[in-house]
Amino acid sequence: MILKPEWLLLFSVFLILVLIYLYYSQNRKLHTILADLRENSSQMLPHWFSEIRASMDRNTDLINRQLSNANSAVNQRLDSTAQLLRLLNKDLGQVHEIGQQMRDFQHFFRTPKIRGRLGEQIMEELLFQVLPRSVVSTQHRFQGGQIVDALIKIESGAIPVDAKFPLENYQKALNASTEDMAKSFHKEFKRDVKRHIYNISNKYILPAEGTLDFAVMYIPSNTLYYEILSDDALLQEAEGKNILCVSPNSFYYFLKLILAGLYSYKIEKTAAFIMQHISAFEQNVHDISNELNILLSHINNSSSAGVRVANRVQGLEKKLENLLLLDSDNREDENNN
Repeated sequence: MILKPEWLLLFSVFLILVLIYLYYSQNRKLHTILADLRENSSQMLPHWFSEIRASMDRNTDLINRQLSNANSAVNQRLDSTAQLLRLLNKDLGQVHEIGQQMRDFQHFFRTPKIRGRLGEQIMEELLFQVLPRSVVSTQHRFQGGQIVDALIKIESGAIPVDAKFPLENYQKALNASTEDMAKSFHKEFKRDVKRHIYNISNKYILPAEGTLDFAVMYIPSNTLYYEILSDDALLQEAEGKNILCVSPNSFYYFLKLILAGLYSYKIEKTAAFIMQHISAFEQNVHDISNELNILLSHINNSSSAGVRVANRVQGLEKKLENLLLLDSDNREDENNN
């Protein structure tokens, strides 16, 4: 069905009016909402601002406290660091002082005479720590005038002990800048050791003056001792000259063996003394036993003689009694007659 143009116009006008109504109606509601929102905002904003300000104040206080704590911790760390730096400076000063003392000691130690005397002192201390003083003689002078550092006196003879410290060329070999120089200084070191071996053997092994047929070369440094010990040629030289090389460690055990031997000899000597007295006591007991047997024999003999005499006396008494009885009977007979 086809609408007439006037109806279409009326419908269009109606539709426009409806749309206008809806627009104004919605616009009024929007204005109402905006008005309500504006009113609520005017009431809520101060409250929000108040809460925001309070939260900011709390956060500010918290941040201030944290900053204060952090500042205190940083200051404390700085104080600790400063104290540590002072201690480090003090320790560095002490290390520097120790280093200076070590350099002075090394300079002091370079003097062969002082170095040798130090080796002798260490050796003597070890001797007197382990052995009785009665068996040790220090700075012993032989008839030829030569003086050995120490002499250990045991039952079978005396053991010469001399301290040697061939350090100078060994240190030069260690500090040499080239391999050739190190080899050259090491040869000098070996030559020094051989010279000490020969001197000790020739000067101090003197059986005519009561020494044994060997001597001891005391080396105060374990490092030097192991260097000598690792060289077969030096060991053969020492063995050929009847020289026993010892370090502080091995010398201690050597002295312990000597001490054990002294105790063993003392025990053996005491045992011999006891056995000697036991033998004498046994002889005395044997003599007393013989004399006691003789005495018992005499007593037995005397007892036998006494028994015989007693028997004879008893016999005589019986005879006397019989005679008396016989006499009594005779008298009775006479009286009866």
